[in-house]
Amino acid sequence: MSSEKIMLFIETLKSGSMGYLIRKSRLFVYKRFNFGLRWIFRFDRWHLVTFYERPYAIDIVKYVNERSSRSSVLEIGSGLGDILRRSDYASKVALDREKEVLSALVFISRLKNFGVNPVKVAVFDFLAEKVIGSYDVIIMCNWIHNISPMVLKEKVDSLVQSNLKIGGELVFDVVDNESYQFNHSVESLQRDLPVKVKVLGKYEFGRQVFSFTRLS
Repeated sequence: MSSEKIMLFIETLKSGSMGYLIRKSRLFVYKRFNFGLRWIFRFDRWHLVTFYERPYAIDIVKYVNERSSRSSVLEIGSGLGDILRRSDYASKVALDREKEVLSALVFISRLKNFGVNPVKVAVFDFLAEKVIGSYDVIIMCNWIHNISPMVLKEKVDSLVQSNLKIGGELVFDVVDNESYQFNHSVESLQRDLPVKVKVLGKYEFGRQVFSFTRLS
């Protein structure tokens, strides 16, 4: 059999039932790994949802890695750093209110980078503290529905004006679902800010991911 036919055969397997089995097996391994991390580090249960179970997270990684300016990225509410660790940036900063999940993030980073942790981490209270530094990309995903609209607007204004480079992007999600504590208006968050708005994707449960690009 020629090499071309062999490659075609492999691709056929990947796209068919074999591909399904590979994806299921990979998900099982990641799930078990996260359960093990939680047993060791004792972080909140909701962090057990894996990267591959969140299509919006996969799309965010793809989007931010297509940017031409990739010197610095900050993720607020990073959790295990599934998005941040896969972002191809020279400097990565993870902020989270839960020290246990940050300890797990550092462990994963060192495990996958031969003992070196390429991610800077810090315990952070979004409501009480201000972000330090200037970034090409700031990511806030899957938690701002717990923040009241008035407070979130003040925080977004501060992040865009004080922490986002010109041409940089604030990437975040909103959820239009009554079961969530707060449903935010993108138009309200954009008001009076020098930004360009872009929809990055729409997902189940009314989730949408947006980007604010700072213009000036």
